[in-house]
Amino acid sequence: MSGPQGLRADVASLAEALAEPQLAACADAWAGSDPTRSAKWIAAWHECFADPTRDPCLVVRTAAGEPAGLLPLVRRRLGPGGLVRALWTGANGQSQRAAFLCPGGAEAATAEACVDAMAAMPGWDFARLQGLSAAAADAFLDAAAKVRMTAAVEHRFEHAFVRTDGPVEAYEAARSRDTVRRKERLARALAREGAVTMRMIDAPPATVAEALEAHMAAEKTSWKASGGELLTARAEIAAFYRTLARRFGAEGAFVLAQMRIDGRLVAGIIGLRGGGGLVGLKIFHDSAFDRFSPGWLMMRHWVRFGFSDPAVRRLDFYTPPSRARHFAEGAEPHADLTLWRPGLRGAAIRLARDATRMLRGRRGAESGRAA
Repeated sequence: MSGPQGLRADVASLAEALAEPQLAACADAWAGSDPTRSAKWIAAWHECFADPTRDPCLVVRTAAGEPAGLLPLVRRRLGPGGLVRALWTGANGQSQRAAFLCPGGAEAATAEACVDAMAAMPGWDFARLQGLSAAAADAFLDAAAKVRMTAAVEHRFEHAFVRTDGPVEAYEAARSRDTVRRKERLARALAREGAVTMRMIDAPPATVAEALEAHMAAEKTSWKASGGELLTARAEIAAFYRTLARRFGAEGAFVLAQMRIDGRLVAGIIGLRGGGGLVGLKIFHDSAFDRFSPGWLMMRHWVRFGFSDPAVRRLDFYTPPSRARHFAEGAEPHADLTLWRPGLRGAAIRLARDATRMLRGRRGAESGRAA
């Protein structure tokens, strides 16, 4: 179905889409400074958490057949007996940004082509688009309204970032001096516990793989062990990070920062570099050293590395500004949307969901009053 500016979206599998060299190259270009939306990341995520040969991928093209956009989706069965048929973007605790890709400024036309194709596509009741940029979220809301498809914003959030193309001295001079002095006192106290070493690891691939295994083993001493957030908590999560290390590590783009005390790994960060960006994905620190703020010291080391790397112009945190308030210079808004398929079935499922939420809210309020 043709949309505005002659764009149309066809349904393929992700494997078919990324097998097209021109489309894969365009996806990398559209991802810009965010390597977590690159073709390599998308392929790895779907291989580990979905089925790239079965799940649908909307491929947007111009009237001449040139690539103009991409929206990979995942099919899920939800509810009792798996009766509810959902489409999901490739987002979970390991990936928080939807791989909705298109040239900058073309969000409206590309989203409209995607929504037109989804309206004609059978076999789904609602679609959850997570981690859209603010411009993309607005584009999908407008496109849904045009075909009378019910859409709702489920969640709005921000991700912190720092631009690293200026002098690090100016950046650090703008940080809170009280915080810096307090943390530096803690750093000196930490140094009295043993020999502290900081190391950045991005090559060779075998060393990167070893460093990742050390990170996954050491994070079991952190708060993540009790919160179920370990990279080894599920086999597919560990497989995903090993896949990233193998594929991005081959080009020096899988980056680890590690802090050791007398050789013991006590803090670490995992990140990806590409397109002028450096994205921090995961951080841990040994709970036995909490009183020394090793996470803060690790973050400062990470940011300084970003400023020192000429290939990096922007450093992104997978976290809201409140959790990176000392380091962040700005925040980028994102949103999670739900689109409901037109028709009685989609409407019935939406009303049932809304009623369930209302009942849960009332029960929660009653429990609060009773307490």
